[in-house]
Amino acid sequence: MLLAVFACSSGVDAALFEGTWLDTDNNEPNLFINKQEDGSFDVKIVIFRLTSLDDGVGTLSRKGLSFTATDAAGNPISGIITVQKDTATVTFTGSTWPLLENGSAFKYIRQN
Repeated sequence: MLLAVFACSSGVDAALFEGTWLDTDNNEPNLFINKQEDGSFDVKIVIFRLTSLDDGVGTLSRKGLSFTATDAAGNPISGIITVQKDTATVTFTGSTWPLLENGSAFKYIRQN
């Protein structure tokens, strides 16, 4: 019964993504993912010494957690978060901000 609470229609376990993650640059909590009542995810991403994206909204699919937020220039920015064991990788796929090109990827380790 517990699995039904966390599983989504994509068949991916939402619990794999939820929580606080430490960035690999300075071991600080800089990725925060929380599931909302409507099934979407609240996504906050800090990229050490570059930017903070604090208004991200994510949806789960078989590929990972896709998100859209607002970049430092006020434009939409999107990407996908994948998880392998205790490492989350944030890869940007829809960026127009020159300091964060498409394909840029950042790693975070699950906080214990």
